Amino acid sequence: MAGDPVQQLKDAYAAFGRGDIPAVMAMMNPAIEWHEPGLRGFPPPGGDRVYLGPKSVVNDVFAALPAAWENFRVVPEEYLGTGERVAVVGRFSGTAKGSGRALDVPFVHVWTVRDGTLCRFENYTDTAKVLHALGAISTP
Repeated sequence: MAGDPVQQLKDAYAAFGRGDIPAVMAMMNPAIEWHEPGLRGFPPPGGDRVYLGPKSVVNDVFAALPAAWENFRVVPEEYLGTGERVAVVGRFSGTAKGSGRALDVPFVHVWTVRDGTLCRFENYTDTAKVLHALGAISTP
């Protein structure tokens, strides 16, 4: 699967947004590295971990989202790409099931797209706002 990395990521976010996880998995390199920020004391996908391979990403990251969030959305707003590296700027939103607090927080995702596959993902966001929404801290 070769092509424009920015278009591949637009396709991946669109597939994720419509719940087509098999399509997202098909875009991943078998050895994908998925980096998530640490959310003190929270289980995946918040435990400052690196997930290896599409099955781990789906089982340990994607599957954990509905347990913690209602109406969780990942909304990309801008794609900035040079070669195999692409930054996606956007917003996470949803409501934490445990606290009932709303989340609306910006993110930057840094991707490596090599030989037509998604090889590496790094998630950067305001973890204090995420922890606040989850009810783990009182102020963001």
